[in-house]
Amino acid sequence: MKGSKAPVGRLCARAGRCLSADQRGAVALMFAGSVFLLAAIVGGAVDFAQAYRAKALIQSTIDAAALAAARIKQLGGSDAAALDSARFYLESLRSSLPITGPMSAEVVDGGMSIRIVADVHHKTSFLGAIGLTQLFVGSSSTASFGIGSAGRTNVELVMMLDITGSMAGSKIADLKVAAEDLVGIVVSDDQSAATSKVALVPFSNSVRLEPELFERATGKPMVGARTYSGCVVERIGPEAYTDAPPALGAYVVPIEDKVNNNNCPNRHTVVALTDDKSRLIAHIRQLDEGGATAGHLGTAWSWYMLSPRWSGMFPSGSAPAPYADITTLHPSGEPKLRKIAVLMTDGEYNVAYSSTSSVLQARELCRAMKSAGIEVFTVGFELGGNATAIATLRDCASDSSKFYNTTTGDELKLAFRDIALKASPLRIKR
Repeated sequence: MKGSKAPVGRLCARAGRCLSADQRGAVALMFAGSVFLLAAIVGGAVDFAQAYRAKALIQSTIDAAALAAARIKQLGGSDAAALDSARFYLESLRSSLPITGPMSAEVVDGGMSIRIVADVHHKTSFLGAIGLTQLFVGSSSTASFGIGSAGRTNVELVMMLDITGSMAGSKIADLKVAAEDLVGIVVSDDQSAATSKVALVPFSNSVRLEPELFERATGKPMVGARTYSGCVVERIGPEAYTDAPPALGAYVVPIEDKVNNNNCPNRHTVVALTDDKSRLIAHIRQLDEGGATAGHLGTAWSWYMLSPRWSGMFPSGSAPAPYADITTLHPSGEPKLRKIAVLMTDGEYNVAYSSTSSVLQARELCRAMKSAGIEVFTVGFELGGNATAIATLRDCASDSSKFYNTTTGDELKLAFRDIALKASPLRIKR
């Protein structure tokens, strides 16, 4: 029996060595597999991270391309110019990213939108080892005008225009160009899905009204025991700083011809809300300057032009929409209506007909107007550092971004254009 044990021990020793060798081989194979799997996971994570960053860059670039192209169209540019602008952005993507696939830009919605589609893939660096050579990173973007058939928000905008004596020469010429440009942007040729209307309130040391509006606002006949020119100043009493409709105790105060001082001629009449672009532009072009700066009068009439409480004062097509429409939203989240006042002057308000200064009256009117839901933009033009004028306009604006302190004609035009574009914003749909 003893002799038989030795071979068994030797066999066991050999078997142990064989088993040990087999285990080391299996571990080596498992380790190699783990390394490969880990490398695939890390490499895949790198590829996915790069694709994620690429997709974000693609989305932001095609958004920018669509907006830039739509803005060109909105400002009257051709389809070709808009699409050339979009393609410039798309070419920059191809040069900066390892992407393949088609990208296209087209004018849609009857010329009111630009749609861009990027049907592209991002090349991988590591996932190719498992046969995944690219990842889809495509997207699309459509930029649409905020006004017209592609928009759903109605816009009512009034421009208060300073036509006082200090506006003589190049200043009033610059104002006319700026105001005309705003009308061209805001008033859409297509009023079918959403309306966009503009009103004008030229002012100096009074405001002039058409005969019918004058009689309704003042309760006075144009011809009678006294002859009135149609020019008015501030109203007094408890409704002085409200938009209460004209009535006994709340009428606007008229000026008789003999004290008008020729600073309120026929061509300076206010124009109620209208979408007649030609009429607005013609009225702007014939304005001239003269008189002093009763800015509170322009402010008050800017409010009246937008106030639904004054609807009975105007023809039906010029009647302001209800305030409730400002807070009513479409399912998309867009407001049903925006009411916007643009108050422009080149100096300090220095003429009043009551015991309260023009500056204090204007500030009080602005506060009440903003409380009613009206967005107020203010534009100073060559104020020369006048602290009171600057403070008045800054106080009247709805916020600091809506106050423009311009010093040159070019800056004035840019301010009006910026307001026009904010009044008719572009929107992105994905």
